[in-house]
Amino acid sequence: MPNFVNTLNEEQRWQVISFVRSLNKEYKQPPIKISGEKVKTETAKMVLAYDANKKLIFATITDSVSGFIKPLQDVSIKLFVKRTFGNMVIAEATTSNYGVAYFNIPNDIPGDSLGNLSLIAKTQGNSKELISTLNEKVGIVTISKNILTQRAWWNINKMAPIWLILLYLSGLTGVGITVIYILMQLRKIKKINQTKQN
Repeated sequence: MPNFVNTLNEEQRWQVISFVRSLNKEYKQPPIKISGEKVKTETAKMVLAYDANKKLIFATITDSVSGFIKPLQDVSIKLFVKRTFGNMVIAEATTSNYGVAYFNIPNDIPGDSLGNLSLIAKTQGNSKELISTLNEKVGIVTISKNILTQRAWWNINKMAPIWLILLYLSGLTGVGITVIYILMQLRKIKKINQTKQN
């Protein structure tokens, strides 16, 4: 089955998922889990970055109190990587006394053609999620195949399987020959009719 990432947009992919789930009458959507411990302030900020020396992704959560920047500790953060059908959790960590949480990234996650991954860090605030995003070259270089470059049933005319093209052309040839044969027979019948009338 071909990869439809270049054919269906995100909304259409979720519609397919919803349809498949609707086939199971006993399916119930599990409750959405809150990512991490709650940050008990509305002014907290989270920044996601990459430490090239340690080769680690890290998130920093700070709060601005009376003009001073204060790190928030013991906050649980989940790190996701953006995938075709949603976000996949790849790591979880808790902030230290300095408000920093380091994440060990698996070294087998496919990225784009340059190895880039779209990373998303999330934790829950009092009234809204704290979210920070980062694009970094920490994935495996993956060259995505275009489904229109290979011969297959679902492809355009010139890239259909050769045997299918030949079968189609032979069918057209057969129909053409049959039509010509019928026209010739009708012409003979017409000549015979004219001869009898004379």
